[in-house]
Amino acid sequence: MTASTNPVTSRVGLEVLQSGGNAVDAAVAMAATHVVVEPHTGHLGGDSFMMFHLARSGTTLALNASGAAPSGATREHFCNLGGIPEKGPLASCVPGTVDGWAEASRQFGTMPLADLLGPAVEVARQGFPVQNRLARSLKRASSTFRHYEGSARQYLNSNGDPPRIGEILRQPWLADTLETIGQQGADSFYRGALAQEIVDYWQGIGGLFTLDDFASHHSSIEKPLTVTYRGFDVMQQPLPSQGLLHLLMLNIVETFPLKEWGLHSPDAVHCMLEAKKLAFQVKDHHLGDPERIYVPVERLLDKDFAAELAEGIDMNRARNLTTEETTISSDTDFLCVVDKDRNIASNIHSLFPGCGVTVPGVGALFNSRMLSFSLQEGHPNAVEPGKRPLHTLNTWMLFHEGRPLVVGGVTAGDLQVQFNLQIITQLIDGGAQLHEALDAPRWGNLRDREITLEDRNAGGLFDELGRRGHQLTAQSAWGATGRAHAIAIDYNRGILIGHSESRDDGGFVMGY
Repeated sequence: MTASTNPVTSRVGLEVLQSGGNAVDAAVAMAATHVVVEPHTGHLGGDSFMMFHLARSGTTLALNASGAAPSGATREHFCNLGGIPEKGPLASCVPGTVDGWAEASRQFGTMPLADLLGPAVEVARQGFPVQNRLARSLKRASSTFRHYEGSARQYLNSNGDPPRIGEILRQPWLADTLETIGQQGADSFYRGALAQEIVDYWQGIGGLFTLDDFASHHSSIEKPLTVTYRGFDVMQQPLPSQGLLHLLMLNIVETFPLKEWGLHSPDAVHCMLEAKKLAFQVKDHHLGDPERIYVPVERLLDKDFAAELAEGIDMNRARNLTTEETTISSDTDFLCVVDKDRNIASNIHSLFPGCGVTVPGVGALFNSRMLSFSLQEGHPNAVEPGKRPLHTLNTWMLFHEGRPLVVGGVTAGDLQVQFNLQIITQLIDGGAQLHEALDAPRWGNLRDREITLEDRNAGGLFDELGRRGHQLTAQSAWGATGRAHAIAIDYNRGILIGHSESRDDGGFVMGY
């Protein structure tokens, strides 16, 4: 079974599975295809995080394919500029996605990388009809794209306008580059002719990339972070992903009787909101690139630490815990796969939300991940050359008695871990079915006491949370951002159950 936001992506993954590939093969093929059909959510110039469960060995692993700041990206440089630019070449870290695909395929796949990238090459070269979500995104980005030759030629027509719904979008540069990567591997992108083209162009428009920056990039494969929540094991991405915050929030709310209260009760929602604030204060004080700073991960995920934090929650009053501003981004996407042998793979990738620059001749659209850094001196996530920024990207798996039950994830920047908290508690505390957990009414904490709630929530919830001091904004019934997918394994019936949430334009689950 495959799940993603795009029918072409989900179909490509299913065809890989039907041809004998495993879940990792399918996830790589899907991610490459998604770069073509939904370029605004992730690209060759972006970053990825993946998670794998290998059925034969029972091993679960997390792949970090995020890149670092260029060697010239000093705090002083950006302070002198007045900040990190939101667009343009100075906004980009070295991209990690391509190396992540190659590493996943090499270590855990069964098919040649060229075969996995082949469907993406074909779709990029032959073209595809633009769907609603892509048309909206390209229209929003068009004013930036017009400033950069590569972006204008790849995504705008001769009049400088973005394609409309139903028009065919062809990307020949991208097709050629994907074909080269398939044939020559990731080295072509990081140490070969493609790297030279990227760096030459980047330096020509005022960017900081060097060949050494690209050549020194590498993905890492580690054990996921794990906590036990009411008898279930929840696995998450390690740093520099913010997956740790998801697990910390679960540890905090585990000390409260959510099931007894009901997941949509004022007590339960208030408790989870306060847990989120506490977790994000931990983020601001401790989290950053573990290769550059010490992060006390074991302590932060200790049940006693969570209990200490939980004692600070006043069930009658919303605390105004100031944290750094929450980011919301629609320029991210998540997909997941389970194969016939019950191998599992997931992938989340992003441009955050993208610097707007596409390299001419290469067709790679680049990230704006430098914006994830802090310019505050001494901050754990302060910008440094060669340092990886903290990432909102995270994916999870749920296990019981050693067996994987569910793989899932969602988009939406800093709201990801909040939405994942709600999904897990719906499944475990609420006893919800998969579709009920993903479609349940959502809340989100933006900053301080500011809360958004979908108006499918009962009116009494709004009134009571307001009485406790939360500052509420009502959203439409399905107005929360984010696109969640999940696949569950039903061992009793020997089937897979998948769901893509009903928000936005929905998603596509395909199985056989």
